[in-house]
Amino acid sequence: MPKAQANIIQDIPIGHANALAEEYQKKRLYQHAEGIYQLILKIQPNNVRALRGLAKSALAVGNVKAALSILNKAAQLAPKNVNILLDLSIALFQSGNAKESIDTSYKAVALDISFSPTYYWLGKVLISECKYEDAILHLEKAKSLQHPSKDILLLIANAKKQLGKFDEAISLLEELEVENKTSNLKLAANARYEIGQIQMLRGNYMEGLENNEERWNNGIVLKREDRQYWKGEQTSSPIVLFCEGSLNDWIQMLRYISLVKQKTNKVIAQCNFYIYDFLKKLDLFDEVISNEKEPPKNALLSSINSLPFFFSSTIDHIPKYDPELITHIKNLVETAPSEKPLIGINWRTNPFDSNTSLELSKFLDFLLPKLEGTDFKLISLQVKPSNEERRMLEQNDIIIDDGIERLTHLAGVVNNAQAIISTDNLIPHLAGLVNKKCYTILTKVPDWRWGISGSTTPWYPSLNLCRQKDTGNWKSAFETINL
Repeated sequence: MPKAQANIIQDIPIGHANALAEEYQKKRLYQHAEGIYQLILKIQPNNVRALRGLAKSALAVGNVKAALSILNKAAQLAPKNVNILLDLSIALFQSGNAKESIDTSYKAVALDISFSPTYYWLGKVLISECKYEDAILHLEKAKSLQHPSKDILLLIANAKKQLGKFDEAISLLEELEVENKTSNLKLAANARYEIGQIQMLRGNYMEGLENNEERWNNGIVLKREDRQYWKGEQTSSPIVLFCEGSLNDWIQMLRYISLVKQKTNKVIAQCNFYIYDFLKKLDLFDEVISNEKEPPKNALLSSINSLPFFFSSTIDHIPKYDPELITHIKNLVETAPSEKPLIGINWRTNPFDSNTSLELSKFLDFLLPKLEGTDFKLISLQVKPSNEERRMLEQNDIIIDDGIERLTHLAGVVNNAQAIISTDNLIPHLAGLVNKKCYTILTKVPDWRWGISGSTTPWYPSLNLCRQKDTGNWKSAFETINL
């Protein structure tokens, strides 16, 4: 904080100083705000308003540990202050302690049953922890208390979708779209996009893929105003394909590249460092460039996630991978010899997503009984396992291969395995690409590409889809694994 401001603070009431710091926070001038709060706390160490403000500044710049320390002190000084408990709940969640975050939110609810922000926040946390019924109750309460957040209906619809209540979810999303058609175009587009996700999940690709394009209008994809985009037409310009999602999408959409080549004379892939070498070795693209490189000025940009829409894909009409491409991939990937037949395992996304991931201990509890009496050897396909996971893998005599940090090596290990067992992440896509048997462990309501029922998928014939029978019942998803 500038020296002149420090002198001014000493000459004004503490309440005015807090208000000035809060104005700085609104302008995202967090260092200025922090300086004022610290000066206030030198004068009044137990000033709860300043403590809370200082913690909010710490959270805003990602210093969660400091925010927790400050908020714990503030909560001791003012145990019945719901705003502080709410901030503490947020900090706890950001620190990875979801359970304590939920418990703290419930304490805030008990203190003030009419404080809508607590219900809203609690609903969001419960969704992240897959507690959808409870989430809906709290979000509906926040709505009834007229909480100002515009996305409450969107959150409730998402929770209902995860419970398999698709018609109810669509009804809420249509209501949200109508309410915001003129006042909030971004939110209206988001509602239409989410409707598309449900339609695709149910196998209605024709309408779903069209609605999926609304992601260009809802902020999911940032469209460059200085560039032109390709929309499936024949063109003499080069086409630069980029991925707005994950590596999964790159692998899934490689099947469309031969079709894109029929529309232009040059196809360029633009990608991140992890998949760069892999795509370059495929000999599938005319050129591969990094995300940091500016595409040619005369090129048209296009997302690979739009390719199923451009080529009118349906659940019964999905392009197959070119057999020559699969052979080429199998020849270029690195393989590791093994004395025993290998089973590759992967249990989580990175970072951990509680909706699609399992703790390694639970994964092994469900899987290991199925391997009793077999000669299989397990190999981890988890890139950069945590120290705790490494210890657990070693204790269970599971191979750890740090070479899988390179995608070509990871694909080689997948190709060399007898079979794969994995939750929904990159691994099933790699297994499907090289036509490897893969038991894919799915939630009750998975990502759209896996559909809502059945043990097979037209995207990858070698995959066996193992679904939860009930939301959150991971054990049931392992019951169909038969090695």
